[in-house]
Amino acid sequence: MVRALRSNLHDVDRALAKMDAGTYGTCERCGSQITEERLEAIPLGAALHRLQEAGRMTSPGRRVPRVCLLVCDSWGVGDAPDAATYGDEGSNTLGNTSREVGGLDVPTLESLGLGSPHRRPGVAARAEPGTAHGRATEISAGKDTTTGHWEMMGIRLDRPFPLYPEGFPPEIIQGFERAIGRRVLGNVPASGTEIIQELGEEHLRTGLPDRLHER
Repeated sequence: MVRALRSNLHDVDRALAKMDAGTYGTCERCGSQITEERLEAIPLGAALHRLQEAGRMTSPGRRVPRVCLLVCDSWGVGDAPDAATYGDEGSNTLGNTSREVGGLDVPTLESLGLGSPHRRPGVAARAEPGTAHGRATEISAGKDTTTGHWEMMGIRLDRPFPLYPEGFPPEIIQGFERAIGRRVLGNVPASGTEIIQELGEEHLRTGLPDRLHER
């Protein structure tokens, strides 16, 4: 897996260098233009193609060399259009939490626009000059963490990842156990904090790894 990730990163670096040089989308062997169908054939290629298209709409010389992205996980601001598909209608972690505690005192986040476009108890609808805010809705199929993080980096999934509500099936978990040379604990759907409370002591005592399907 590590080798595959390093290979992907190498491919991304090469692609970005070609975009800078204006040669991305040109075949290295024959020098002809690669069709959009081929560029969109795999998720990574599709993401790079969309990145190239976005770059064409940006003024030259304005590319940002580095971005620091901070993600507040499990901090939703309202349900998505397909919430009913996953039993999440009415979900609004930030709004429900702020009402439950009688309002939030978060002046820095407030200055960044946390109270807009929807009001939160204790958070004013304001934003400092030079900031930007908004509400994004995932367009990929699926609701898991990996899907959301991939989309933030430009990779859109048209098919959701498979789900295992009863835990990973034997053909997957047994192959994993053979690969690591030991059995695993916690092959069940659970949150990370729940599985630590339930199996943390056994993990420390036995050294057996936790393997959970996080919901």
